[in-house]
Amino acid sequence: MARDDEDTTKITQETIELIQPFDYMGEQVTELTLRRPKMKDLRRIGAAKGTDADRAALMIQILSGLSPKAVDEIDGVDIDKISKVIDSFS
Repeated sequence: MARDDEDTTKITQETIELIQPFDYMGEQVTELTLRRPKMKDLRRIGAAKGTDADRAALMIQILSGLSPKAVDEIDGVDIDKISKVIDSFS
């Protein structure tokens, strides 16, 4: 995760070590890498229907490349950590 004194505008992606790794399709997922969102990503999220949680899941899918089913396995504590990283991109 970015340090408080780090210029996050220069970061193009961030790898997050999961607090609660999970198994998906026989593989243990221990970390995920998120890329910076682009305008097309923000538009897609803005146009998405559903709850805030649905839009957050879509954002994680888009930025990480994980499947929807894999994103559904992420623990809540890691969702909070991922959200902070996504917020740091802006």
